[in-house]
Amino acid sequence: MNRDYPTIIRHLLDKAESTDSEAERDALTAKAEHLMITWGVDAAEAMDPHHTITVNDIVLRRYTVEGPSAALLTRWVALPVAGAVCPSIRTIRYPHAPTRWAAAGLPADLDRVELYTPHIVTQARDAWTAYRRRHHFETNAQRNTARRAFFMVFGRTVAARLSDTLTQATTTGYDLVLANSAQAAEDYLDRMGVRPGRRPRVRTWDDEAATAGR
Repeated sequence: MNRDYPTIIRHLLDKAESTDSEAERDALTAKAEHLMITWGVDAAEAMDPHHTITVNDIVLRRYTVEGPSAALLTRWVALPVAGAVCPSIRTIRYPHAPTRWAAAGLPADLDRVELYTPHIVTQARDAWTAYRRRHHFETNAQRNTARRAFFMVFGRTVAARLSDTLTQATTTGYDLVLANSAQAAEDYLDRMGVRPGRRPRVRTWDDEAATAGR
């Protein structure tokens, strides 16, 4: 694994954030996502096949989303995208601190999450700002419903895109490392007494905003 993936990916994502062209931004982001997945597969293939991944290899890192719409971006964008960047990590959401989240996994896996997820959060916020400027909402309730639907679909769309890329790039060696590291992350959280939460239910919806979030 000789390619400097972090530098290349960071360069692509920085260019995607700076361009005013939606088509160019999408193309740059797609290239970054492909390299992100390739990086993970290459790293797994380079691991010592005789090493058994255990809870001692797992670390927990905590994150905070800041700025406008931070709580919604945490739940609907940061968490699903992080899990798609590296499916072996296990994420934690803090209900009483809705802009904070954490992830347990191998350090190298969390490095990829930390590189990619903040850029996607920024893209989601910028896309919502652009959509909001083009639309008038009669009430704050309508705007809040549209914003939640927009972010939810945005996060799911990015996560699905990453999952599709991973399906095409995966190898037997990667699948084995993925399964072992996922089990180690679950054991780590179990040792901490952390249990997965229920999937939140959405009671109101905005079809137009959801479509724009794709």
